Amino acid sequence: MSYLKDYQEQCVEKLTAYFRRTRELDDARLAFLEDPGRGDYVEPTGLTGLPYVCLKVPTGGGKTAIAAYAVRSMLEVLGQRESGPVLWLAPSTPIVEQTIAALRDRSHPYRQELDRAFDGRVTVCDLGGALYLRKPTLEAQCVVIVTTIQALRVEDTDGRKVYEPNGELKHHFDGLNVEQREALFARAAEGEDPTLPTLANVLRMNRPAVVMDEAHNARTPLSFETLRRIGPSCVLELTATPAGDSNVLFQVSAARLKSEQMIKMPVMLRARTHARDAIKSAVEKRKELAELAEAERAEKGYVRPIVLYQAQSGKGELNVEGVKQVLVSELGIDAARVAICTGSVDELPDMPISSPGNPVEHIITVQKLREGWDCPFAYVLCSVGNLGARTAVEQLLGRILRMPYARFRRADELNRAYCYATSAHFQAAANELEAALVENCGFDRYEARRMVRPEPINGEGGLFGETPEPVSLNFAGALDVQRLPAGVREHVTVATRREGGALVTWTGGPMDEAQEAALAAVAGDPRDRIAAARLRKRSWHEDDAPASMGTPFNVPAMAVKEEGQWVLLDDQPLEADWSLADKIPNLSESEFSIKAGDKRVAEVDVNQRGQVLTRFLDDLDQIVSLFEHSNRDTPAKLAYWLDRKVREESVLPTDKQAFLLRMIEDLMRRRGYELGALDRHRHMLKDAAAAKIAALRLNAETTAYQHVLGDGFGISMDCCLRFGPLYPADKLCTASFDWQKHFYANVAAMNSDELEVAKYLDSRPEVMHWVRNLDGAHQVDHAFWLRLPHGRFFPDFVAELVGEKFLVVEFKGEHIEEASKEQAKRRAGEMWAAAAPSELAFVWATADTWKERVDQALGGLTG
Repeated sequence: MSYLKDYQEQCVEKLTAYFRRTRELDDARLAFLEDPGRGDYVEPTGLTGLPYVCLKVPTGGGKTAIAAYAVRSMLEVLGQRESGPVLWLAPSTPIVEQTIAALRDRSHPYRQELDRAFDGRVTVCDLGGALYLRKPTLEAQCVVIVTTIQALRVEDTDGRKVYEPNGELKHHFDGLNVEQREALFARAAEGEDPTLPTLANVLRMNRPAVVMDEAHNARTPLSFETLRRIGPSCVLELTATPAGDSNVLFQVSAARLKSEQMIKMPVMLRARTHARDAIKSAVEKRKELAELAEAERAEKGYVRPIVLYQAQSGKGELNVEGVKQVLVSELGIDAARVAICTGSVDELPDMPISSPGNPVEHIITVQKLREGWDCPFAYVLCSVGNLGARTAVEQLLGRILRMPYARFRRADELNRAYCYATSAHFQAAANELEAALVENCGFDRYEARRMVRPEPINGEGGLFGETPEPVSLNFAGALDVQRLPAGVREHVTVATRREGGALVTWTGGPMDEAQEAALAAVAGDPRDRIAAARLRKRSWHEDDAPASMGTPFNVPAMAVKEEGQWVLLDDQPLEADWSLADKIPNLSESEFSIKAGDKRVAEVDVNQRGQVLTRFLDDLDQIVSLFEHSNRDTPAKLAYWLDRKVREESVLPTDKQAFLLRMIEDLMRRRGYELGALDRHRHMLKDAAAAKIAALRLNAETTAYQHVLGDGFGISMDCCLRFGPLYPADKLCTASFDWQKHFYANVAAMNSDELEVAKYLDSRPEVMHWVRNLDGAHQVDHAFWLRLPHGRFFPDFVAELVGEKFLVVEFKGEHIEEASKEQAKRRAGEMWAAAAPSELAFVWATADTWKERVDQALGGLTG
């Protein structure tokens, strides 16, 4: 998955796990989520038992890439097949054309993934091309049919080519045997003839996987009825704003998209009372950004910042022509650099917007730009019309959020988006912008509130002429206020804190460098020079967390010595020298059993509420087996198929092939399975073979891990894990608490018990800064972790204390504290701390013990 961003890869892995779990439990309505309190899944009307899931991907998150990588999971993992149709439903005809062009281009990453997944056996067509599909093509290839649901969604099917008999499709139904015909009629609605040579019946016979882009627009009873007519095997929704009854399997935060260099954030908002002032400010900002981009051109590549103007509609003074006149006649912009783009007028050149030869720097529209057109250089949105028209704002806002060339720029101003709104009050404009981010762009409400920040301007008397908002920060020591210059002292109040130090409040609006220096000069603790700088940033409504201030946070990691040098105890030192050549390939009854699989299907027939469950997967498997043609008629051919599907890079390919062949031969000889039965259940066999090989590898890795630890490992500040400037938490803590020492501006979500631990760490004077550690393989570059025999352990909290000492806390509920996997984590933490007990402490905390153990650890490090 080299093309995918980390979070997109996680999306696809989550979807694959869901489909595997669905097959294990044979209940297609099970949502494979960690949160048991998420509520019941609302089943789409007329699609009983259908696996119907949603991935919530905000604007700029790359839904098409995720869909391309998800096709394999939909066909192979759930459908248990290597070919068949995929019905890709796009929201509009321009998007259909754009998607087809990308999927047909063999040099495009989307098509390259499909070719990789299906060994190049891929056909891409529109609905018209699907009317001429040949049966051998559907049997041997992944066939992606891209269209809109509107092309299928009609109540009266007469006259529609999708539902009309078509002689070009007749051969799909020639020679059907009795069993095949009965299977088709059993799934047809009353009055339908499933053997008529229509495209709808061809799709129903082959049970297509369905991808629905912008799916929130297609959840009506009519849409569900349309899907029922084509008999899908599963439906994957991709949308920024899912319907309330969507089965959301995964969602991603704006911070995660930012860390993946996919969007520009925060959105710097400035409200101007007069529309002409907003236009002028936008022009000035574009010029400033252009100068920064030119300075970075040699290193970071070409970028030409562009302003999008949302003009007034109709005959308003500042309609599209009025805005153009202001730009050209009043502000002196070259007319060649201004383009109007509306439903009736399109002045955009045909050349790519990112071409250096394209002169356009200002684009004026009303509701939206050309559909399917992307603008990677858009940085500034200027709304001279109604910012409250959220659908229009969303379309334009999505343009300015996208990161040019998916890379960070050196100047932080180029990593942000900008919005200039015509509004008398900043907060009113901010509320409208936040609502658009939530309701139309798909961002979390709490996070959207933090995404929108004011853009302060010097010399305007506070924030845009409004009364300055007081800002406060805890200082470590006392502040000699009487020594402050009178002009500074009148804006400072100090309150002594019970925990020690002082709460300093500044009421003077945006603080300048001289005022910051005056505060730092009267501070009683050297650390408060940083506190004064943070307070200044707060006065400008900028991020003042330690990470944004450039404060280092480097934590010693588990390390081993190689050739006299400390190296991180990571995958490389743990590589196990092992081979499959000498391993026994026998699968036990518990590891693989066709009878066990059949029995499972027969037993699970009601849910917890006593409702009968439709055996949807039985239905799907029967259709696939009835119409499938296999050429795996020898053990060697089945072993070759398994070898391509079971990926294990730590062994020699020849050893793996021989191991799989011996596994098949053992199942036939010792356990009496026929080759045909193994072939029909080859996907179950593939999972069993992969699990067997993985278990053998894990045993080898455990031996290697114990060997490394036996030789001794240590701790060195030359071998650290570093918390960088980004914090890509997927969910944020929304608790009402004024965090003072968290390393980042945002805090990742936590449960109520963990929240108490976090508050306590934040209040302790020994703690310089702390972080709610992120968890998971996709956060390796943004988190602290300890190596386990298999994988990594990400503790809940990491804190740096005064004097370069470190405290790590893992909180566990008592019901899982003693689990064997958890004890492996505990041992790793204790071994890490034991390597430097005067500098490191590890706390394994529970609800009854955490405070006592944290206090004891802090005392041991600082006493």
